[in-house]
Amino acid sequence: MNSLNKDLWYEWSSVKACRPYEDEMYGILCGLPQTEMTEGAMFQTARLFVYRRLLALWGKIAVADRSLFIDDIKLVSSQQNGKIFFFVHGRAVEKICDGASGFDAGRKRFWSWGRGFFGSTGSLYIPKTGYYLVMRFPQNGHDEEMLELLRLAKINASVRTKNSNTEIILRDREQIVDFIVWTGCVNTVLALEDKSIMRETQNVQNRMMNCDMANIGKTAQTAAKQLQLIKRLEEEDAFGKFPEALKELIGLRKEYPEATLCELGKKLSRPIGKSTVEYRWKKIYKLASQILKGEGTNVLREG
Repeated sequence: MNSLNKDLWYEWSSVKACRPYEDEMYGILCGLPQTEMTEGAMFQTARLFVYRRLLALWGKIAVADRSLFIDDIKLVSSQQNGKIFFFVHGRAVEKICDGASGFDAGRKRFWSWGRGFFGSTGSLYIPKTGYYLVMRFPQNGHDEEMLELLRLAKINASVRTKNSNTEIILRDREQIVDFIVWTGCVNTVLALEDKSIMRETQNVQNRMMNCDMANIGKTAQTAAKQLQLIKRLEEEDAFGKFPEALKELIGLRKEYPEATLCELGKKLSRPIGKSTVEYRWKKIYKLASQILKGEGTNVLREG
């Protein structure tokens, strides 16, 4: 799981950016807690790769516009309880917001914003059962934009409030895959599909193993009861009263105590199926009950 998350964020950080770059940058900033300051705003994140992505995109914009400066976005601290604080100058905030205005007019631009928003707020979880993609962010109204984006893509999501934060949650694996494809992280989708196939294969193997263990236990229990009955019949020297076909079956059980009923049927001089073996054992139990005159009823109970 950790490896898949690492691959996801590496791919997200390196996916080819689309113009206008402000769309994705605006999405990143929308998902981060911020504090207004005199000359701009202070943002915080626990993800260094988010800050680096933002800085790389800003570099593309600042190089083309001489009124802007590369250090309009600069790291302030990365040592405060695992949080990274960076400052965005007011002219950079204005440039990003103005450049991203009307981003929802075109679906491709809308998804550039969504990719940035997902990078700053999203997490992918693959517990023992199920799949979860969660976007968690402070209550700042941008959940409505993300929900609208998901609605356009026909992706179902639930919303909840937790510890003063809003969470948008995707639970359907196929829709999670669709969402990640829209963000451009195709390699992560392939890895997720491989993970899904491996999980399903393991589940099938576990079900088969559990079924086999249950069958083995049932076979052992049945054989134990049959052997106990045989021991009682031997103590009473009662085998002479049984037909040859039943005596042959009893003899095979003694010789092969771990065999299934189906295997016993195949070993008879005239092989028979499992249902016929079961029928003959019922006759053995009935005849044994008559011979032993009801003594030891636990032994005579069919398995």
